[in-house]
Amino acid sequence: APIKMASNNIGRSVLRENYDILIDHLPAEDLTVKLYGVRMLTDREKSEIQEGVRIRSEKAEKLVDALMRRGDSGLDALCEVLDASRDVMCNNLGKALGGAKGKPAGSQRIGNNWNAYQPSKMGNDQTFILGPNADKKPLLKELISVKVTDRWYELGLYLDLDQIRLDEIKSDERSVAERRLAMFKEWLLMDEKATWRHLINALEKLQLKGVVKDLIEENRLGM
Repeated sequence: APIKMASNNIGRSVLRENYDILIDHLPAEDLTVKLYGVRMLTDREKSEIQEGVRIRSEKAEKLVDALMRRGDSGLDALCEVLDASRDVMCNNLGKALGGAKGKPAGSQRIGNNWNAYQPSKMGNDQTFILGPNADKKPLLKELISVKVTDRWYELGLYLDLDQIRLDEIKSDERSVAERRLAMFKEWLLMDEKATWRHLINALEKLQLKGVVKDLIEENRLGM
């Protein structure tokens, strides 16, 4: 039987709002098998996730993208394989992903969901003291790990990229990972003064403080 698409956008909205934490914590390999078993993935999608990419986060991206295309059906299927109710998925995603333990380690709940996920030791007024390395131009390979997922388009706008070019990237590239990479490639090519500091400022405008913290630590950009 063909896979049914959702009739409304509630499920898609929940998955989109929690995209980052889903990418970070979903056991993509295991869930791919389970979701295929309940006919929520096509043969092609299953193959793309299992064989098309090697990095765990990219597997998770493809899995969540497939679920988002199915809206409510995708959310309900994820609830089923995680053995969680829709209410838990919508209001306490950390519990759904962490089982009886509740939230993922080192995180705190902000608002009604985990979309504003960040390490618990950080407050909303956290500031970052950048060192001289922040004024260097990043390499494309260093930007692959920047976890902006489906917010790559907004980030591109904050990096002063042309909206028409971003629309072209969205049309030309199929996956979120490919679009994100193309956006960063365009930024490095078009902005001769592109620096880590410029990127961090843009990420802070998007309120992605957890991403900023990881970026600073991984690339030794702080004082």
